[in-house]
Amino acid sequence: MNLKFGIPDTQLKDRIKDVDINCTSEEEALGICAGCILCGEEPIFYTQNSGFLRCLDIITSLFIPYDIPFPHTLLSIRHQPKHHETCGKVTKKIIDLLGYYRIEIIEEKC
Repeated sequence: MNLKFGIPDTQLKDRIKDVDINCTSEEEALGICAGCILCGEEPIFYTQNSGFLRCLDIITSLFIPYDIPFPHTLLSIRHQPKHHETCGKVTKKIIDLLGYYRIEIIEEKC
């Protein structure tokens, strides 16, 4: 069973129809995913790139040090409006630095 946790996003709405929990923050969703992984489940985490970047502390203080596999992730990358531009430019670079490859990117059409 693939449980799905994250923050609703218009770019992902067609990909995620049967959500288990719409969370109040990306950090909350990723924390629930960590618990699911430790219980032997394979959750799906969905978020926008700005929310993914907010999770860097959880990734570097929980997932990496304790060798918790990162969940399959649906990641919506936005470049607009203006305040998403920088975030959109750096997200893929950060994913590469972390070495995470179970991230499916859905790029905003500019």
